[in-house]
Amino acid sequence: MTTPPSASEQGPRYIKVDLDTPLETALTFLMIVAALVTLYIPFTAVVGLHRRIPYLRWDPTALYYLPLSIGAFLVFLYLRTRTHNYYLFDRQRREVIYHFEFLFIRKVFRYLAFGQIKAVGVHGRIRTARDSRWYEYQVQLIDEQGTLHPMSDAKELSELPSLNQRAENLARLVGCPWYPGKEEHQLIITPDSQRGEPIVSLKHVPLTPPNPASKPG
Repeated sequence: MTTPPSASEQGPRYIKVDLDTPLETALTFLMIVAALVTLYIPFTAVVGLHRRIPYLRWDPTALYYLPLSIGAFLVFLYLRTRTHNYYLFDRQRREVIYHFEFLFIRKVFRYLAFGQIKAVGVHGRIRTARDSRWYEYQVQLIDEQGTLHPMSDAKELSELPSLNQRAENLARLVGCPWYPGKEEHQLIITPDSQRGEPIVSLKHVPLTPPNPASKPG
């Protein structure tokens, strides 16, 4: 933890924090799937016709689905371009505002007051896929209940310095402690029984846990 920075610095009233929300991520995923299906349908037909691969045989009816996949791709592309969700840090009113926009629905509401933000940090999370394990890092706000609120997309280790800089800037703006991320470290939140506020710390959690059998004795 660093010394709480001053929040009295001058600057623009609003600081925008834009990241992929779950809705935006889902629409992007569906758009990619539709694009892959659109490419796969004619590829299957051509390969099956010329090479006679058993599981890719020529089936003219497969092309009937091509307009559907193209239509699905265009629909998801349109929905993605009409989705704009982001956060605004209001320096004047000292609050975080959430802007939600999807098609013709637009909502702007107070998300967190600066006084509810107890710390800003960079949290590491272990991701797995088949036999692979790796860390991803993300800027997080910690509120008075100890809840984490993502303020950046998840990034790889190479982006850790820029994430730390973003976390420091937000902490300076809010006027709260900040916890720079470290390689293979996670934010740990524990309750303070006396003051009722969360205690934040960084803990080293290695990707490969030590093997107890390798310990001497």
